[in-house]
Amino acid sequence: MGVNQYQTGDFPSALTNYQKALQILEKCLPHNHPDLAQIYTNIASAYESLGEYSVAMLYAEKALEIQKRVLPSSHPYLGIAYNTIAVLHLSIGNNILAHSNLEISRDILENSQLSNNPIMIKIYTHIGFLQRSLCNYQEALSYFQKALAIASKSLPSDHLDIASLHVNIGMIKSEMSDFSSAVEYLEKALKIYKELHLLDHWEFGRAQLIMGSLHQRKGDFTVALLHLENALAILKQKMSPTHPLVAVAYRELGSVQQSLGNLSSALCHYEEAVRIQKQSLGDHHPELLSTYACITILKGLSGDISGMMAINQNILQIKRATAALNNTSADYENNVMKRTIDLLQEQYSTVNQDCANLDACMKNNGALNLFQTAQSFCQISKITKQQMEAQSVLRSDAALSSGTNESDLQLLIDISMENNKQNQLFTAKLQNYHLVSQNSSNDESEAAHLNDLKEYVLQSCASSIDFLDTFRRLLPPNDISLVMQYNQVGIDLCTVMEYEKALMVFEKVRDLLLRSHPVNHQYLAYTYNSTASALYAMERYPEAFDCARESVTSAILAFGPDHPETRAYENQLDTIIQKLSS
Repeated sequence: MGVNQYQTGDFPSALTNYQKALQILEKCLPHNHPDLAQIYTNIASAYESLGEYSVAMLYAEKALEIQKRVLPSSHPYLGIAYNTIAVLHLSIGNNILAHSNLEISRDILENSQLSNNPIMIKIYTHIGFLQRSLCNYQEALSYFQKALAIASKSLPSDHLDIASLHVNIGMIKSEMSDFSSAVEYLEKALKIYKELHLLDHWEFGRAQLIMGSLHQRKGDFTVALLHLENALAILKQKMSPTHPLVAVAYRELGSVQQSLGNLSSALCHYEEAVRIQKQSLGDHHPELLSTYACITILKGLSGDISGMMAINQNILQIKRATAALNNTSADYENNVMKRTIDLLQEQYSTVNQDCANLDACMKNNGALNLFQTAQSFCQISKITKQQMEAQSVLRSDAALSSGTNESDLQLLIDISMENNKQNQLFTAKLQNYHLVSQNSSNDESEAAHLNDLKEYVLQSCASSIDFLDTFRRLLPPNDISLVMQYNQVGIDLCTVMEYEKALMVFEKVRDLLLRSHPVNHQYLAYTYNSTASALYAMERYPEAFDCARESVTSAILAFGPDHPETRAYENQLDTIIQKLSS
């Protein structure tokens, strides 16, 4: 009964029946009987499926100890026992022990002339997952394909294990960005689940999860959302609410929400993923790295440098713990470079806004608005201080990194240092402007300082575009997390009357939005309105009219006809119409 329940995905019921069987067998069998080893293995598999890896390891080790005493060293069952231990080490994050146990398992089974036996399906599958955890995607793919080749010869074409292997290959193909092939394999799996009437099976939920992740990577966010929400509902129902797969579903949903510009919703999903992963895997499990990396980028988008650095300290601790567990140096991949880009992106965006505010303030009020000027001064000083602290952490991380592209990192740090000098220069300009404006009524002198500051704004905008373009390469193709930052750069360029450059930025944003989002998206209305304003300032009224009309249409769909934002866009359209009529 327990075996059938396990195969249908009812792991809690299977575990209950396994434990009942164990109580009976322990009363009537000697402590080293092979049947006890089998029931221990079954219980370990049930706990492993529920995400309780430490408990599973206890039972798996009991099974292995019995089999080592009663079986010859080349017996196939011993190979299976080592395989079970290997899977658990892999789940815990101990790749070294996972690899060594898998090698023992494979050697035993292959030497037993079982290389083409169905028993090897699981062995090759688990080796594939190990290679995937090490980012050896081609190796992982080859082992999944070996497993599928054996399964195709020994199992019916609509067998559940065949579907599971299609999902594994689809997952790897997606991670290798071979999306068309990935979809082909995943659709084969989904077809099998539907034919078997297993639309509420946890494996179907896993397939939906991977399909959703694939569409998220492609930038098809609406489709991704449907698959991921379905996956989450199935996995929460069929598995433990704290199972690691449930956490992955929350994380992937957070990524989609971030890509759609819903940053607060994204953060809620990420935080729920972290809560589940900590509860089921512990504070230092490598699975947390991907979730923390997502939060790091989100914090950068939101301008929360202190929060971002706190998350990165967690990442650092996990890397060190993983390195200690595996007795190897920590591989930080490209995480340091990503953090640098996040920091610089947030920094440039804030400086641009301060410059625009200061520029408008000086044009409208000269230097009389001392509060505005003091506010800008304090903000820039704060950025300079935070940047220096961030660089210290980034450099310490770089010293521990074996996978970071050092030339890219050094380039970004050098640019960051140069920008810090520019901030200090800007602060000096502000102080100088203060003195001139308070002690002199010389308009020419004030104009010279104003032009000097405008030049700085232009340099800063150019740097912002470079870093935003770099940052975008870390995100899915149609991700719109950075849309408002791009728009702000365009507005800053309009502030200093660089309208042609601003139009190029607005066009980039508009193309990005139209490629994957409906015309009723609020960002699209905002972008059309900003474009209309720039065209109006350039006296290109017919083009301004077209864009203003589009902004009103999008705003009505996004906000409704009576929303203040819609009314504001309608007022701009009326102004342009009046200009065309005059």
